[in-house]
Amino acid sequence: MPIKARPETLAMMTAADKKALMAIYRHRCLDEPLLQKYFYPDEPDGFVLARLRDFNSHGLLDIVEYEANEYPAIFLSARGIQTLRELYDIPVYTL
Repeated sequence: MPIKARPETLAMMTAADKKALMAIYRHRCLDEPLLQKYFYPDEPDGFVLARLRDFNSHGLLDIVEYEANEYPAIFLSARGIQTLRELYDIPVYTL
């Protein structure tokens, strides 16, 4: 069964959320401080972590912890990629 974006996921996303997720898509991964700096600069401490938990509860993220780094790398999951494809009409490339 193909993965589809969930309507409740699309409904909970703000414009800043969509930009942040698109940046993860374009750069392949980001971390919490980068998301705070570039997409949520005026939000209080803990806000980005709460949003990441929301995204994760909707199955949009894969989070990979590295021993040497304080912050884990944040990748999009297959559902996260498909959600952006549906939002922005991103084509699926096949070989």
